[in-house]
This record gives sequence, C-alpha cells and structure tokens, in this order.
Amino acid sequence: MNIRHLDFKKQETELYDEIWELSEELDRLYKEGKDTTDTIQRFGEVLEEFLLFRQQGRKDLLVKDDVQTCFSILYILWRNNKIE
Repeated sequence: MNIRHLDFKKQETELYDEIWELSEELDRLYKEGKDTTDTIQRFGEVLEEFLLFRQQGRKDLLVKDDVQTCFSILYILWRNNKIE
C-alpha cells in the first residue's frame, strides 16, 4: 500500500470512530432522558464531513467500497437502536 492510501485509511478510521462515539453518546443521553440536540447536530456535522471525505477520496484514490461504508454506518446506527 502506498502512503496516500494509508493516510486515507487512517482518516477514514478516525471518522468511523467519531461516528461510533457520537452514536454511543446519543444512546446514553437518550437513556438518561437528557437533551440530545447538540449531539445530534455534531453527529450530522461528522456525517457530512465523512461524505465530503469520501467524495474527495473517490477523486484521489478511486474508492470503490461506498456501499460497504453505507452499510457500516447503518449497522452502527441500528446496533445502537437509532433506526429500526
């Protein structure tokens, strides 16, 4: 693998981790009956950043696993009971 691909994968992993952490935080706040507005806003911002990142990656690296990425995000949300 080249350095550019490794950097891409590192940033992709960081964004996945942030999505996961925000999903966990949303779950925790929801269970505690607390306001989730700020967390939902941050979650949306991270998802937007992720989509922009993927679009850029597609131009730079010809990323071909967008379907897998979408399923991964949906699985994270489903696992944390964000969607049914």
